[in-house]
Amino acid sequence: MNFVKLIFPFLIIYLLVLLQVSFFVHFNFWGWVPNFVIILVIFLNFFAKEENFFSSVFFQSLMAGFLLDIFSNKFFGFYTIILGMISLFIINLNRYFVFPWKEKRVSKVV
Repeated sequence: MNFVKLIFPFLIIYLLVLLQVSFFVHFNFWGWVPNFVIILVIFLNFFAKEENFFSSVFFQSLMAGFLLDIFSNKFFGFYTIILGMISLFIINLNRYFVFPWKEKRVSKVV
């Protein structure tokens, strides 16, 4: 079961990276191509559960950056550093701020 939890996000990120570098490159909007891998990493960081938040989401961010580094023409480590910094920034935001979708509401019956 734990093996499936590790492989499934890897396959999703791998397929999105392949689509990013091979298919989405041909669809540029006003000269730029949106990076859907960065959007996925931000989405995963904001909506992750807090039990295993740092270990799993940060690892997935670094894995996505590593895969983007393998397929990109920038220097090796660029996307790994960028996605790792984005992940750490959002982890710190989640520690100090309460977002509405993560707020645990406890209603008291009077």
